[in-house]
Amino acid sequence: MNWKLVVAGGLAWYAVTFAVSLGTGPLIHNGVLADDYVATAVFWRPELMETPPNMAALMPRWVATGITAAFITSFTYGWVRPALSAPGCRT
Repeated sequence: MNWKLVVAGGLAWYAVTFAVSLGTGPLIHNGVLADDYVATAVFWRPELMETPPNMAALMPRWVATGITAAFITSFTYGWVRPALSAPGCRT
């Protein structure tokens, strides 16, 4: 296993997904899903039910799970990558 691929690729994947989420997050959460969030308010964390929502309390958890998911994704890519270079995959 190429650990440089896992670490560098995971950090790059996290940076890209974080940047994309800054643009798509408000669109999805304040627009598309806003009515669903109001209808299911009892299921959400108390930090999000405050006015205004306390995002700083949840940010450490979100960063940790995001980086962990990025490392798992890049590990999986590094594990599957040799199979993608086979001639049969290109046809």
